[in-house]
Amino acid sequence: MESKSSLSGIAREIHGIQHVSRAALYIPVLANLYRRYDDPEALKLTDEDIKFIQIAALFHDSMRQTKKWITGIKIAQKHSMCI
Repeated sequence: MESKSSLSGIAREIHGIQHVSRAALYIPVLANLYRRYDDPEALKLTDEDIKFIQIAALFHDSMRQTKKWITGIKIAQKHSMCI
C-alpha cells in the first residue's frame, strides 16, 4: 500500500476516497447521458445494475499499490487474475 504523502498526510492522495466517490457519482450521470442518445446497452440498465456498477467504481483502485500508471496497471492485472 502507498505510504502517506510527506506533504499532505493523505494516504492515497490521487486514487483515494475523493477519486472513487467521483467515479461512483458519475455512473448514473453517464448512464442517463447514454440513455438520452438511445444507447442500447444503457437502455437495458436497471437501477440495481447502476448500484452494482457504482459499488464496482468504489473498489476499482483498491488493489493499486503505486501512483505510476503503467506499473499500477500491471500490478492490478496480476491481482485481478487471482480474484
